[in-house]
Amino acid sequence: PPPPCSSPQEFFLSFFCTSLKCPVDWTAMPVDTMEKLQEEIRSIKAKFGSSCKLSKGEKGSPTFPFPIGVQVSVERPEAAKMWDESVDEITMKLIIGGLEVEDLSVVAATVGFPKCVAEAIADATTNEWRSKIKKGGAEKWRMDALLKWVDTNFDKLMRLVPAAVSTYEGVDASGASCRKCTLIEPTATTEVVVEEEISEEEQQRRMEEFVRREAERLVREEAEREAEAEEKRKLALAGMGEYKAPQLSKKELAALNPTRKEQAGHRMRKTAPRSSKATADEKKKVA
Repeated sequence: PPPPCSSPQEFFLSFFCTSLKCPVDWTAMPVDTMEKLQEEIRSIKAKFGSSCKLSKGEKGSPTFPFPIGVQVSVERPEAAKMWDESVDEITMKLIIGGLEVEDLSVVAATVGFPKCVAEAIADATTNEWRSKIKKGGAEKWRMDALLKWVDTNFDKLMRLVPAAVSTYEGVDASGASCRKCTLIEPTATTEVVVEEEISEEEQQRRMEEFVRREAERLVREEAEREAEAEEKRKLALAGMGEYKAPQLSKKELAALNPTRKEQAGHRMRKTAPRSSKATADEKKKVA
């Protein structure tokens, strides 16, 4: 083995190993890459404290110290407060299997999550991690940027499997009622329907087929109506037609069903009594 702390590679390995007596190809590891990896792991460790757990590959392995594991727990942010206490954090393990982007992966180690949800979170986070590294940036390994992305997209990650999301009526910290979300084990596998790509020729053919079927349906219904009308006409001529009660107007119905007031009749004006005074003609006759 090389002398103690004679190079950045050796200093990095001492961070994980209790002894440097292991078969490592020192010359095969880029100095700047290993230094940046060490710096980022130190930064993550300082940020998460004792909750950050580190691991390394088996001593004596040709790829030692890889794979390197960094396990952290991202707590539920304020923006995802609609989730209940069963979803208070996402525990994930960032695995660095080598120096290539394809060697990076994420395992969701959260206890209590449905398996389908944990796998979906792991896949989405792995793809995002690799994408960030390919885009480049100040950080070579982009672990801190990835954990910030998980914090920002906490709610979206929880909803990657809609069948595993359930809601209920709960209360918030102030005691007010509100809708709460939780994770459940899906009862059935949700099938993903893939829309068929239809060419313009196929669309035109389907449209012509639809028009043809509609035209046939209208002709068929019209023929049935005509046949029914002809049958009724024949029955009517033979005196076997169905009886239809005559339709009365409102005035005729009112005459058949008079009200109590109408049944009592109309009150006539009384005739005034005869006057006892003599008229002018009668006075002339007396004179």
